[in-house]
Amino acid sequence: YLYSPYFQFYPNVAPAPSLPEVFVPVSSYITGLIESDTVDASAGATSYYSKHSTLAGLFAHRQTSFRNSPAGDAGDYEMNGARATWTRRMSRDIGIRLGYAREETRAEAVNNVEYVYESIEAGVDFSRPLSLTRSTTMAFHTESALIARSGGPRHFRLNGGINLEHWFSRTWTLSAYAMRTTEFLAGFTEPLFSDMVGTSLNGLLSPRMQLILSAGAGNGYFGVDGDQGRYS
Repeated sequence: YLYSPYFQFYPNVAPAPSLPEVFVPVSSYITGLIESDTVDASAGATSYYSKHSTLAGLFAHRQTSFRNSPAGDAGDYEMNGARATWTRRMSRDIGIRLGYAREETRAEAVNNVEYVYESIEAGVDFSRPLSLTRSTTMAFHTESALIARSGGPRHFRLNGGINLEHWFSRTWTLSAYAMRTTEFLAGFTEPLFSDMVGTSLNGLLSPRMQLILSAGAGNGYFGVDGDQGRYS
């Protein structure tokens, strides 16, 4: 359970509702700070049925409601999903994944927007030290996604990520990553398609003090057709 002040988008609202700290973005959305309650539950099992292979299953439920929203239930979010994944380690550096996940999401709005999100995990996991130095490693993964508005056509998207990590001075690491994701977030009535990059520095200043510095940036768009605007 999570309670948090949060932001909520009100699509195509005119004039703007009288909310504190309201600003009007470039797109046809209005956003305001509002309290929310989220319940997130999942249950699953993993079988290590051989030395190099695993089989896993997971069921998940998530629900977010916004307190005292001027738009009523608009923006409230519910997700129910299941995932099954088979993995096999082919070598020390390479593994393969086969799996399927299905999530049904619903955002309370004027037209009760419903989406079916399917993820096909026919991908590769790769992680190994680079040939130039054993202190630098590279890893990447891939994933295919199918998104469809209830009763509508499916839209395909290839997601994945790559990460570089370098160890130095025994306890310090410098890493950089790039990733492509498809997300459903409370407060948004459409899926978000994002491309992100980032870097971080992590190390020990003393035996009991750790320093973590990170920076990231990204951009993307709302809606399967990109018709709800872009963000960065």
